[in-house]
Amino acid sequence: MTSNIVLLLAGNAALIPAGVGFLSLIDAWHRLGQWSRFAVALLAGQALFLVVAPLLLYAGLSVSPLLALPLCAAVLVAGLLAARRRGRGLLQSESKARESSPVAAVIVAAPLVILACAAVVQPLYEIDTMLNWVMKAKVLWANGDQLTGVLDPEVFTRPDLHPQSHLEYPLGMNALLAWSFHWMGEADIRVMHLQLVLLLAAGVGTAWTLLRPMVPDLPLAVGLAGLIAMPAVVHHLLTAYADVPLAVVWAAGALALIRWTGDGERYQLALATLLLAAALAVKQDGIFYDAAIYVGVAVPLLVHQRRRVLELLVSASVVALTVVPWQVYSATHDLGRRDVRPGLGRMQAQTDRVLPTLEGTLNVVTHPRTTLMALPLALVLALICLRRRRLTGVAAPFLISTVLVLVAILFVYWNSAVTLELVLIPALGRIMMGLIVLAWLLVPPLAYAAIASTRAYDEMATASERDRAPGQVPTSAPLS
Repeated sequence: MTSNIVLLLAGNAALIPAGVGFLSLIDAWHRLGQWSRFAVALLAGQALFLVVAPLLLYAGLSVSPLLALPLCAAVLVAGLLAARRRGRGLLQSESKARESSPVAAVIVAAPLVILACAAVVQPLYEIDTMLNWVMKAKVLWANGDQLTGVLDPEVFTRPDLHPQSHLEYPLGMNALLAWSFHWMGEADIRVMHLQLVLLLAAGVGTAWTLLRPMVPDLPLAVGLAGLIAMPAVVHHLLTAYADVPLAVVWAAGALALIRWTGDGERYQLALATLLLAAALAVKQDGIFYDAAIYVGVAVPLLVHQRRRVLELLVSASVVALTVVPWQVYSATHDLGRRDVRPGLGRMQAQTDRVLPTLEGTLNVVTHPRTTLMALPLALVLALICLRRRRLTGVAAPFLISTVLVLVAILFVYWNSAVTLELVLIPALGRIMMGLIVLAWLLVPPLAYAAIASTRAYDEMATASERDRAPGQVPTSAPLS
C-alpha cells in the first residue's frame, strides 16, 4: 500500500508543471503567494487533465503517462516562454501578501492528514458498480495499451458491466481515476480514494489564496478546516462519487469569477474559465451550476459595469465549447440516456413531486450535523452584508446563483423519469454539494464583513490594496 501511495502522489505531482505552465500563460504565477501558488498549480493541473484527457480518449488514445507527460511538459514550456517574454522568471513572485500563519497552516493541514489516512484504507462503496465512477475508470485503465485502443463504447454499454450506468456522463473524473491506476500499476480501489483527497486539498489551497484578501488568516483557516471535516463532505468524498470533486472544482471557479468582478484581473477570469470547464468535464450537473454562477455574476455587472459583460460572455462561451466533443461522441455512439424529459404534460402529471423535493432540499440544507447549516448561514450573512453595503460583489452573485441552482434542481426533479422516493430524494445531499461547499467557503469572509467594526473592516481593505502585485489596479474597491 505504501508504494501505491507514493506513486499516486507522484502522479499528482506530475500535473503541477502543467498547472505552473497554465498560470504562467495567463500571467498569474508571479502574482500569487510564493507557497500557496503551488496549491493553485496543482488544482489547475488537475483541471487541465479533466478537460483535456477525454479529448485523448475520443481520439482513440490513452491517458497513460506516456502520452500525458509530454503534454504537461509542453504546457510548462509554453508558460515559461510567455513569462520570459514578460521579463519574469519561474521563481519570481511579485505578491506582497502577508506571510501565512504557521498556526493557520496546522489548522488546515491536520484534518487533511486525518482524511487522507481514512481514504487510503476505504473500501470501494458497495453500489459503485451501478453508478460506474470507478468501474469506468477501470475500463479506461485496463482497455487497450499505453497508446491506443482505450475507449470502447461497446464495452461501456455492456449491461453486465454497467447495469444502471449513466452513459451520458462525461469522462473527466473517470479519466483522472484511471490516471492514478496507471501510476500505481494496478486498480487499487482503496488507495485510489487518496486522489479525491488531493483534489480537495488543491481546492482548499486555491480557496485560501482567493479568500485571504477578504478575511484574516485564523478565521479563514478555521473555516477551511471545517469544510474538510464536514460530515457531508467526508461521507460523499469517500464514496468515490463525483459530486464532491465537482463541488470543489466548481466552487473554486466560482470564487475566482467573483474575485474577478471586484479586481478586474484577467488571470482570475482565465482561471475561473478553466475550473468551470473542468466542472463540466466531471458531471453533467456542472451545466446548471456553471450557468447559475455566470448569471449570478452577470446581473450585478449589467447594473454597474456593462462594458465587462462581454468578457464574461467570452468566458462562458469557451466553457460551453468544451462540452461539444463529448456531446458529439456520445451522440455518435448512442451513449445517451434521457432521465430528464421536460415538458408541460410531464410537469402537470408530476406535480406531486414538487412538495417532496422542496421538503428534501430543506432537510439537506438545514441539517445541523451533516452540512453544518452552511447554506442558511451563508445566506443570512450575505443579506447582512448587502444591508451594510459590504462585500456586495460577493454577496449578490452568491444569492443569485443559489436561487438559480435550487430552481434548476427543482426543475430536474419535477421532469425526471427516475423514481423520486427511492433514488432522487436520497441523492439530494450529493447533488447540492456544490452549493454547500461554496456557501461554507464564503462564511468566513461574509461573517467578517458582517460583524467587523468599521475600523477593522477598513484596515482589511487597506491591507488588501497594499498587498496587490505591482501593476494590479482594481476596477472597484476590493472589499466592496
